[in-house]
Amino acid sequence: MNLIKKHWWRIILVAAIILIGIGILVVSKTSNRQENQTDNQKTNPSKTEKERSNPVITRLPSCVGNSLYTISPLPLNKIDFILPLGNLNPSGHSTPSDHIYFVITRKEGSNNQEIVDLFAPGDITIYTDGKQIKSTSGKIDVVDYFIDFASCKEVYGRFGHVSDLAGQLANLKFKDCSSYSGGTADLYEQCRANVNIKLKAGEKLGTAGRTAAFDFNTYDDRLPDPYVANRTRGYNLKAACPLDYYSVETKAKLVPLLGGGDKKRTAEPVCGDVFQDKAGTLQGNWYIGLADAGWAEMMSLVHDHIDPTVGVISIGGVVTDPGIWQFTPQHSGTVNREFSEVTVGDIIYCYQSSKKTGSRFLIQLFEETKLKIEVQSGQCKDGLKLNSPTTYQR
Repeated sequence: MNLIKKHWWRIILVAAIILIGIGILVVSKTSNRQENQTDNQKTNPSKTEKERSNPVITRLPSCVGNSLYTISPLPLNKIDFILPLGNLNPSGHSTPSDHIYFVITRKEGSNNQEIVDLFAPGDITIYTDGKQIKSTSGKIDVVDYFIDFASCKEVYGRFGHVSDLAGQLANLKFKDCSSYSGGTADLYEQCRANVNIKLKAGEKLGTAGRTAAFDFNTYDDRLPDPYVANRTRGYNLKAACPLDYYSVETKAKLVPLLGGGDKKRTAEPVCGDVFQDKAGTLQGNWYIGLADAGWAEMMSLVHDHIDPTVGVISIGGVVTDPGIWQFTPQHSGTVNREFSEVTVGDIIYCYQSSKKTGSRFLIQLFEETKLKIEVQSGQCKDGLKLNSPTTYQR
């Protein structure tokens, strides 16, 4: 007891130091957790920063339910078919697209599409209107428009490849211009006009048909995030099928049009699939380099957007000319093996298309997020050896 009395001040000092240390540790852990949460928010934005801060959207009421669209954007008798989500069209769409396409009927006796009226699908607020000029090798190829709109605070969308504008959109002055190429000979210049225009379902927006297909995007911030291998690769994780936001009556008329040509999409999800990455396997999207890749540096090893029983290699460029190669996936062996069944190892897998003969793809998944690929002449029955492969990563 005398010893405690003699050294009481030392005991209090040690206790204080311990308590301070615990406090610092707790604060440090809390700080790290907050930093991690902030990093996650930065790498996984639910909207683009521009849309999140757009005062037109922030003042809209929150969404109630999913029945937000009631009118087909194009006359039903002018729609040839609707391409589902996940369409591939290298080099521009080397990875699965996050929007559907309304393919317009052709003029009788012509390969050109009809020019048809375009309508608001529901009660919407347009917050951006844009003009796009596509040039190829310095020559203007196509001039058309895009319309960004919101149904409510959490659900927003875009119409792309609008031929002409009508009504309140007809005489807008476009500014805030930027351009991109995606690493190809095509140059796209886009100029925008920020607006706040409210329209009722069925009001005419303009026309479509100058290009073969009309784009329809829908995004919903209320949706849970799907799995993707690398969130920094430019995904919009809130991409949704526009048809899922239609009234029962109108949806019943549009869903049977999903497919391409004489083929119908019947597999679930019937509107297609954007996000096909499978961790630790070949399946999904791949890129050359760590920075934002151009179209030519993108590649997908996925399933067809109309018939998902078909495997597809979609190449933006670099290893070979842009294009898609289709095959029937096998569930054993090393030839045309189902992408989701190929895991990390030393095995080289060979892929060949029944429609494109004379060449083969050799692929090795040597790390969970890295693969080697090479295009060679010959068939998969020959010896499989990588000579000068290109490395892709997630």
